[in-house]
Amino acid sequence: MGRKRYNAKARQVVKTSIDDSKTNEIKLDIDTKEYGSTDTSNLLVLPSKKRKTNLIAEKKEKTRFLSKAQRKRFEKIVDK
Repeated sequence: MGRKRYNAKARQVVKTSIDDSKTNEIKLDIDTKEYGSTDTSNLLVLPSKKRKTNLIAEKKEKTRFLSKAQRKRFEKIVDK
């Protein structure tokens, strides 16, 4: 008997994609020596507003169960 987890929907790991269209439009001509490292977390390049995240839904394939007669027909075809 399994217990229902508290806040189970929020605990799910879901694939997401972040809309970077606004951040890609930003062009900065700054000398890198003046502001330090050029990693992706540079504060001058981060957006001021939260970006929209899109959920990537995974397609689930439904398994189709065959009836006894259909299974027999399928096995005959496979044997041939």
